[in-house]
Amino acid sequence: RGRDLYNDHPKSHCVICHALPTGSDENIDLMAEVGSNQPLKTVPLRTVYQRANFDGTAGAVNVSGYGLLHDGTGFRLPRGHFYVLDTLDTLQELNDLTAFLLCFDTGTAPTTGFSRTLTRATADDPATAGLLDTLESQASLAACDAIVRGRIAGQWHQFVYDAASKSYVGRGAAFPGLTRTQLLAGLTTGDALTFLGVLPGQGARLGADRDGDGVPDADEPAPILSIELTGAVPQLAWPQAFTDWMLETGPGLTGDWQTATEPRVPHETQWQLVFPPTSTSHYFRLRRTW
Repeated sequence: RGRDLYNDHPKSHCVICHALPTGSDENIDLMAEVGSNQPLKTVPLRTVYQRANFDGTAGAVNVSGYGLLHDGTGFRLPRGHFYVLDTLDTLQELNDLTAFLLCFDTGTAPTTGFSRTLTRATADDPATAGLLDTLESQASLAACDAIVRGRIAGQWHQFVYDAASKSYVGRGAAFPGLTRTQLLAGLTTGDALTFLGVLPGQGARLGADRDGDGVPDADEPAPILSIELTGAVPQLAWPQAFTDWMLETGPGLTGDWQTATEPRVPHETQWQLVFPPTSTSHYFRLRRTW
């Protein structure tokens, strides 16, 4: 009944500007018809359910929401804004149309942002297995992409779910597709893997090729760090193209690595950093920030 009222132009006039399925015709409202004092784009209705409970009365406390309109007003459904041609009459009509407005799809599947982290101790949890079955099935329907991040046998790995082969493909040619069972079988003490749903089309970038250059992360060459010593002053340099690498220093190869806080300075195609004079031994390395 709410849908029929929504589509009934003489009755509600909703569908004229808030065209289905998104609830917007992507046009500019007529100011006089909607009671605004400036031109406004017709908004989609996909977030109405989040904003409808906003209380705009003086002194009201709201834990979330903003109101239905651009200025935070309009919080009483189904009339989100004033409209001169509105002819809705009965409470039943208002309730039916409200119910329909609260049903608009956000356009983002619930599996987007869903995550579960498994360790060796929890890898066989049947409840989690059922949730991951759902995540993979939704990825197969293109409602989301599914990726995996974490440590296997102490080493950092990332994978993206390939719906065609029903397997997780790792970073680079050295990581063939593995089933979920094979992934979890590789967990050792101290390891953990997080299964994550991401927006459709983002799985390859977030799970295999962060910079989107077509070269899997694991196949990209690491930057070369050069060190020159002038007296007791180390001068370090590495290519500027490697923006997501951080310089670290430590007392030994297995010591406590710390981020170098000295500023790096661009010079031609290199980052350059001058380390303070020191009389003790220091080790340096570049570490990816993700």
